[in-house]
Amino acid sequence: MRIRVYNVIHGERISLHLPLLLGDIDCSTEDGVVKVRNTSRQEAQATEWPVVEGAFKVFVKLIPGDNHIQICHEDEILSLTLVFVFPQFKHFVRPVYIVLSDDDGYFQGPECEDCSVDSALERIKVGAMLLQTFTAEKMKEHGFGRISFQLEVNSSYEPICHVFNSKLTLEEAHSLSGLDLWTYFARELMTSSHFVDKELCKWYCFMSFTRYAPPPGTVPSTHSDIIKYTKGHTALGEQ
Repeated sequence: MRIRVYNVIHGERISLHLPLLLGDIDCSTEDGVVKVRNTSRQEAQATEWPVVEGAFKVFVKLIPGDNHIQICHEDEILSLTLVFVFPQFKHFVRPVYIVLSDDDGYFQGPECEDCSVDSALERIKVGAMLLQTFTAEKMKEHGFGRISFQLEVNSSYEPICHVFNSKLTLEEAHSLSGLDLWTYFARELMTSSHFVDKELCKWYCFMSFTRYAPPPGTVPSTHSDIIKYTKGHTALGEQ
């Protein structure tokens, strides 16, 4: 078999929603593609991932229990089973999308992109799963095993992202500094009756109302220039 995956083994138990698979095409330095499909998820189509100089990196979405994965390259198929086991930690990370009281929750993006609330929720969930996997791979790299944080999930163990409707208005939010926004939302979230188990989670929050609006013809040359023309932004957290 020319297709090899070397960072996981057949039958391995994994507590990640979107594990990374590293592999190569033996005795090859050519470019191409591999097609990957988790048949346990009844995926209608395989996803294509690039092969660069004979090597590939792919992400595979798992469901609870056995996951039968097929990796195809040209006329060869590698079959691999991974077992998703939910960690059942007491503490977890809670993704949240913050929408203002007088705003529709659409985020800023290219006209050709879906910038709706539903699109934002899916993007945040994928980003959270990628961070979970990155953490696990780094922990394993440093000798601690493939361990990571737990995401909040629904009854089917699918990661979820909440929509939180703030009482803040768009005008108010755009007049506040990053620190002021962080402080306001931290207090609002922790006192909200919308959430349970607040003492057990870390909030992973995104603001829908951040807007970049430079004057016409302006081409910012520095990061500080970009920030100067951006309203409703912050990148803060706590330990």
